[in-house]
Amino acid sequence: MSQVEKRRRHRSDDEIRQAVAEFAESGMGRQEFAALQGVSPTTLDNWRRKVGKLDEAKSQSRSRLVPVRVQSNAGNSESLEIRVNDRWAIRVSRGFDEETLRRLLEVLAKAC
Repeated sequence: MSQVEKRRRHRSDDEIRQAVAEFAESGMGRQEFAALQGVSPTTLDNWRRKVGKLDEAKSQSRSRLVPVRVQSNAGNSESLEIRVNDRWAIRVSRGFDEETLRRLLEVLAKAC
């Protein structure tokens, strides 16, 4: 395969991800690693940005789980309190409006 063909070969997302991982582990400079791949340093930079965007999109598409700690509230069975990352606390009493709580939790989920 000639250098021109090698440079113009389309690489899949998996191939690009693999090359970027190899670059990160190689300890080589951009120009040296790019030359080994048969691409320009600019192309290598573009690959690195693309992998970052792919990883970001993948992490945003997953539902975010947060750790929870369950505590006994033996002294007060009239209310329920939810604490999120020490940033928010929601306390509801018996007979609360479930729809309002659901909407509030949706807003918080988007903010996290």
